[in-house]
Amino acid sequence: SYGGAVYVIPGADHADLGGGVGSFDVASFTGQAQTYFGATSPLAGDNTGDGAADFVVAGGGYTRDGASLVLMFEGGGDVDGTLDPDDATLEVTSTGTTSGGTSGNRVLSNLDMDADGVDEVIYSQPDNTSGSRYGVGRVAVFDAGSLSASVDLDHAVLLIDGESSQDYFGFGLGGGDIDGDGYDDLFVGAPGADDDATDGGAWYQVDGGNTWAGSLGIGDAESRTLTGETASG
Repeated sequence: SYGGAVYVIPGADHADLGGGVGSFDVASFTGQAQTYFGATSPLAGDNTGDGAADFVVAGGGYTRDGASLVLMFEGGGDVDGTLDPDDATLEVTSTGTTSGGTSGNRVLSNLDMDADGVDEVIYSQPDNTSGSRYGVGRVAVFDAGSLSASVDLDHAVLLIDGESSQDYFGFGLGGGDIDGDGYDDLFVGAPGADDDATDGGAWYQVDGGNTWAGSLGIGDAESRTLTGETASG
């Protein structure tokens, strides 16, 4: 129970679609029990640079052999049938502590932060625990076009950690080229941040560019912070 599922629905002949999704989906992936697969809404980008959108998905707390997962299935007509992790072009694993569920892991795959024409895969664990800091959160940026098979967070080109316990950094992910410099910028939400008020929350902007790399705290990575002013807001 609570395994969840993700379905690929064809983009043509919408007027003929109806009934149960199993009667017209072209591909599907079903998660293991208690993994809430499909809690993260996929936003398709071209992560391999071949001109076709790729299928990158994660679950609220999807695990395989105890490791959190992001799966990338290459587009171009190859995504069909009943899928499993062995069908994925890329699998990202992490043994970091997460509680999962519908408030668990996130994935974003439609931002080109280095403007090389290939979108990055961005994965977050908002309840990631670092040492004694429970729920501090972590975001990983992957150059998926240069990766294949199964990799872990050490293969990320950029790792960003939240600031404080129970900030849940990475609960929200979004972005776009907000400053018009040709690089997509990343926005990361931390609803438990206490910048201006207890649990007032915050959104952080991480500028795109071709120089960011390594492992950083959000205080070193962000260029702009929007903070909530109301306690528990």
